[in-house]
Amino acid sequence: MRLDYHAIMQSDIVQFAIGKDQKRFWIHTALSCSFPKGMFQSSILSKTDEVVFGRCCEFLYSGDYSVPLPISNPSGGNGEQSRNNKEPSRESIGRWDPMKLKENLFHPAKFPNTYVLLTERFDQAILYESSKVLNADPEVNYAEVFLSHAEVYRFSYRTDWVSLCALSLNRLVHLLANFTLFEERTGDIVRLLKFVFEESEYMENMRDILRDYAVWNVEILMQDADFQELLNRVPSLEKAIFHSMWK
Repeated sequence: MRLDYHAIMQSDIVQFAIGKDQKRFWIHTALSCSFPKGMFQSSILSKTDEVVFGRCCEFLYSGDYSVPLPISNPSGGNGEQSRNNKEPSRESIGRWDPMKLKENLFHPAKFPNTYVLLTERFDQAILYESSKVLNADPEVNYAEVFLSHAEVYRFSYRTDWVSLCALSLNRLVHLLANFTLFEERTGDIVRLLKFVFEESEYMENMRDILRDYAVWNVEILMQDADFQELLNRVPSLEKAIFHSMWK
């Protein structure tokens, strides 16, 4: 989709009041008409986080949105660090072989097709595709990066904003697929799982992808006490993971 920026800047301005604090946003009318109709419900606007809405405005103007940079702090920080019950023994590592899975979205033989299906849903060029995340430091916290994409996805899911749904899901999948899951970083993933499976309504595509990610990394995640507690609180997640381990 090619934008006529001259026409956009010449158009009128429309105001939006967002969130409980009614923060004001001003957007050019030529772009505001691209908002999905579901967004204009008062129940949506009053409960929308202003930072999330700001990212949606970025998407309108640029076709992409920004997220926080990873934070360098030991073992997860801000209360979400990995809590291992015990150090896994050398003998315990490697008992689970995810390469035997045939249906998992993160299997190297299947992931390229999954990625293609997601990118086909865009009506704009993908701006970030050439950039790959190769985190080499277990002290770098990605929790807020993951959550930012998930928050944008939840908003676009609630408002039926198809193109933004596809973009946020694509960016999260791309990040997860290139994220080295160190033992010190399982807390980042558990925080994401909590947000999607405990704090949000049912979002099928997001949950299916995170279920497959959890299955692909189940051996290392099971070393995390918070992950085990999450499975106890959300038995549907535990059941879905167990069933997917044999596909």
